[in-house]
Amino acid sequence: MAGKRHHYIPRFLQRGFLMGNPKKEYTYMYLNGGVQRRSKIDNVGVEGQFYSINGETDLDDVYTDLENTYADIINKLRNLQFEEIDQDELAEIISHFEVRTNNLRKSFYSSSKDFLNKMTEGFLNIDVLKPLIQNTIQQRATNGGFIDDLFNQLSVPSQHREALFEQIRPMIEMKLDDNINSMLEPIKGSFKEAINERLKSVIKKSHISGMIKHVSKSAKQEDYKNLNYRVINTNFNLILGDSVVIFEFEGINEFKPFYDIKNTLKSVYLPISSNLFIYGTKDNSEPKFDILNEMIAKCSSEFFIACEISSDFSSLQGLIGQNCSLLTDAEMKQILEEVIAEQMSQLSP
Repeated sequence: MAGKRHHYIPRFLQRGFLMGNPKKEYTYMYLNGGVQRRSKIDNVGVEGQFYSINGETDLDDVYTDLENTYADIINKLRNLQFEEIDQDELAEIISHFEVRTNNLRKSFYSSSKDFLNKMTEGFLNIDVLKPLIQNTIQQRATNGGFIDDLFNQLSVPSQHREALFEQIRPMIEMKLDDNINSMLEPIKGSFKEAINERLKSVIKKSHISGMIKHVSKSAKQEDYKNLNYRVINTNFNLILGDSVVIFEFEGINEFKPFYDIKNTLKSVYLPISSNLFIYGTKDNSEPKFDILNEMIAKCSSEFFIACEISSDFSSLQGLIGQNCSLLTDAEMKQILEEVIAEQMSQLSP
């Protein structure tokens, strides 16, 4: 993983879902929106500088070392070369994949996007913008702005400038009223772009910070250690979603790509090859084979991969992203209000 291209779905895991000649390392991608393509795993689940900000490599280096350890564990499980499953090892791997993937970052962003637009429209109305623009114009006029430039050109004495400005202020405001609507849309567009980029930056920094802390300690790992793990063979081909691991909860039919601690964890699923998955459960319940691929697709944010071209897999593409909502409206409102307040302060004098 070292370098500028960071795999958030490690290649050692993707190798369980290769198609055709395994030496060529191709898999088949099913993308949200219906696109399907054959792709080399070097180009799947990868993003430039995903684990770094400003080029630092600390997290990337840590994850590269972890990959070597995790790859050995997963390969032994694939080949059924074990006497018993180490619950601590699997708890660590489950916890690692939960926070590592791009799914978490994408889910946060996509769940915020619609709410962001609504919030932006609420803040960017004429009653909010007009006083800001008026104050900005007044500030510029009284502190070396274009009005001062005009007064300088006309050689207006300094002692008369304030009174003169008060005389011409109504004309400025009248002109502002005439043009405010034409100014509103460009300002909205600029504001949306600024807050959108700010939101992405905040999410990335928060995600990386969380992953760094997570390397050393994760409270959820204790819950994962208490699960009973099995490696289960299937008589049908599995898909691997970009969430990697999925979670089932007591009393909830739909799975999620993250452990929602507000609910009671029932089981976890981690596909490791086209016909094998790791299953951890609190009791001796059987996995839900009949809906497993469906839930993997729903918990994926952008795509899933498979070892073959299949009409069954094609039918799952329309489900991608359905179970990726990460935040409640109240949580999003709090975060977005903080970001919006920062952006609004930059518009104010």
